[in-house]
Amino acid sequence: MIRTIRSMMFASAAGVALLSAGEASAAIDSFNVAINDDGDLVGTFSGAMPRTTRATFTLRTKAGALYVCADPNFKPRPEPKYRKSVEQELARDENFTSDYQGNVNGSFSVSPPTASLQCPIGYNVHLAWVKYSTNRLSSSYGDAAGENVSREFISVQ
Repeated sequence: MIRTIRSMMFASAAGVALLSAGEASAAIDSFNVAINDDGDLVGTFSGAMPRTTRATFTLRTKAGALYVCADPNFKPRPEPKYRKSVEQELARDENFTSDYQGNVNGSFSVSPPTASLQCPIGYNVHLAWVKYSTNRLSSSYGDAAGENVSREFISVQ
């Protein structure tokens, strides 16, 4: 009888350890952010979760951008009325599915906030710079923070 109780206790402890190990493996292993040539924030990640599981991942960021009226050579107008800065908190949800080994990899992007700006004849609205801060990826399997990034497209002095 004592041997049976010890065996049951050992089996229960082993089962709890296996469950805990399985839960610990569900996580975001890496999360990187970069800005592409269009000024979009691109987040790429890899992680682990139960095999063939579908989950929603959310990319959140605080974005700031400066738009200017610039000529075809990308020389901006100096007057303040031809410049507009905007800030906005952005989020995007995307669904990803893990493979048969439980690996999940993904990439998705958010565009910078837009601004309306009236330019004189011969000038067009261009993105001068963009910055993304407090970049965060989250899902029911974990979350991760990305670095703050910025990029200048047109020098504004």
